[in-house]
Amino acid sequence: IEFLKHQKSFETVKTAYDSKDKVIDSLLKKNDFQRDNYKILIQAFKKEKKLKVFASSIDSEDFKLLKTYDFTGYSGTIGPKRAAGDRQIPEGIYHLQRYNPKSKYYLSLGINYPNEYDKIYANLKSPGGDIFIHGGIFTVGCIPIGNEAIKELYILAIEAKAHGQDEIPVHLFPMKFTDKNYKQLLLDYNGDEDKIGIWKQLYELRK
Repeated sequence: IEFLKHQKSFETVKTAYDSKDKVIDSLLKKNDFQRDNYKILIQAFKKEKKLKVFASSIDSEDFKLLKTYDFTGYSGTIGPKRAAGDRQIPEGIYHLQRYNPKSKYYLSLGINYPNEYDKIYANLKSPGGDIFIHGGIFTVGCIPIGNEAIKELYILAIEAKAHGQDEIPVHLFPMKFTDKNYKQLLLDYNGDEDKIGIWKQLYELRK
């Protein structure tokens, strides 16, 4: 609760609540969730430029789609991030670790790139970092979803954390993994242990 009180002390967060509090309340009620009893899961799909937010009650693993947001910008290509300056949006299994109310892109949610898997393949001296989901439209490896969307996602995330979700998962896919898409990727990148290794992990987490 102290975390939430601290977040609400910032003008950007106050503004987000002023414009989106009723929207969040309605969204959760429509999906039968209480504001103090839900957790979220974020999945993003680079090719489709979509970010999906799933939710379940705190004591359940029965996640259902809560809302879909469009990317408002994009950089890089299919494949994980492996070096500073490569403009790649990461691919892999992450979680939120930073909740930034003072972002130059309005509000931002930082992921734990590079994770342990990334460190096996990334440029160890300069793997890059500071990867965020944020407002605005500019990106060189982050996921922008616009200011209106980040207001909603930020509120959903800080309230989930404040009510007990210590680690909010973020799964970053190269594309939506239909069986056909997935099999074609494995053929196209046969022998690339880095990409195929993480894609196999992500395939098991698709919704």
